[in-house]
Amino acid sequence: MAVKQENIAKTFIYAGLLFGIVPITLSLLGFIGATEVNRGPISVPTRRSLDGLIAALLPKAALYAFTLMAFAGLCSTLDSSLWCYQFSGSVDIYGRYINRQPSDGGTVRAARFA
Repeated sequence: MAVKQENIAKTFIYAGLLFGIVPITLSLLGFIGATEVNRGPISVPTRRSLDGLIAALLPKAALYAFTLMAFAGLCSTLDSSLWCYQFSGSVDIYGRYINRQPSDGGTVRAARFA
């Protein structure tokens, strides 16, 4: 709804390319970590976690960037879950069982309650 009709395809392509940066970057860091573990002495706890490998092999800025990417991914998942709960509460429950012809304000209140 926020994109003009003629720009939908272009927007999805750009969004897909931008989204691809995160999994590609994280997988590259995993490959780097896997090859470095086999090359030299890295402590056992570092071998078990990607963030430990990043902290051991890359500068602190990379660890901060990794933490920010992981946090952004978790926030995105939480946002989707919260949207699903509010939609189910306002449309499926309130609109179907409580008030069959809700006003916009009633639907918004039901969504906030949910």
